[in-house]
Amino acid sequence: MSPNPSNEELCLRVAQEADARALRVLLEQVSYETPYLVDASAGERSWEQEADLIATYQQDPHSIILVAQVADDLIGLGELSVLDQDRQNHVAELGICILKDYWGLGIGKLFMESLLEFAQASGLKVITLEVLVDNERAIRLYQAFGFEIRGRLSQRLRVDSNYLDVYTMERVLS
Repeated sequence: MSPNPSNEELCLRVAQEADARALRVLLEQVSYETPYLVDASAGERSWEQEADLIATYQQDPHSIILVAQVADDLIGLGELSVLDQDRQNHVAELGICILKDYWGLGIGKLFMESLLEFAQASGLKVITLEVLVDNERAIRLYQAFGFEIRGRLSQRLRVDSNYLDVYTMERVLS
């Protein structure tokens, strides 16, 4: 799939259970394309598990899965997931992944705007994330939206035989 933004219209929307198979394919491709996916296990879920996860998010007023679609293809995913429903239901983790062919086209910015708007509207107070320390493009994006590096976790991920560090970042919403 070769992107041509002038001929293709991007649609950002809330994921539906019917997207489960396409989401599974998207996550598998992203897992293959880049080591930057912190939660590589997402690419290992079955489409049934993906549909169940989407249904769970739809029932949670503080969590959301957004998809970016071009024509009939899902090309990106953005999500906010509340840590737990008790004492941390005001804190959510943020994650974004986009197919490599679509990097640098402003889709990450669109996800960030939409996810932060949802977070504010749903009453979330703190958004956290983890990002590989060498993913400079993503770090710049997060910092542009007010996220600050709060720490570094050593050897947090293993990709093949390499151990990679991640930054933990957060934004406290006003």
